[in-house]
Amino acid sequence: RRALRVAERLERDGFGLGDRIATLAWNTARHIEAWYGIMGVGAIYHTLNPRLFPEQIAWIMNNAEDKAIFVDLTFVPLLE
Repeated sequence: RRALRVAERLERDGFGLGDRIATLAWNTARHIEAWYGIMGVGAIYHTLNPRLFPEQIAWIMNNAEDKAIFVDLTFVPLLE
């Protein structure tokens, strides 16, 4: 149900088939819900490794042309 809510929200916000959406999160149930929700709208899902340097994460996101990112609150400073 929670993954379906993620998919519905993504779809409502205009995301869909082929859009690239990243995650920067711990391996938790919420991360899995995001994974299923992203896949549910046909978007391309990829994880970002929080152990990388900020410059590497930025390069990966820019190269992938991510349209959105799911981020765990503990990684907000890294993302900024």
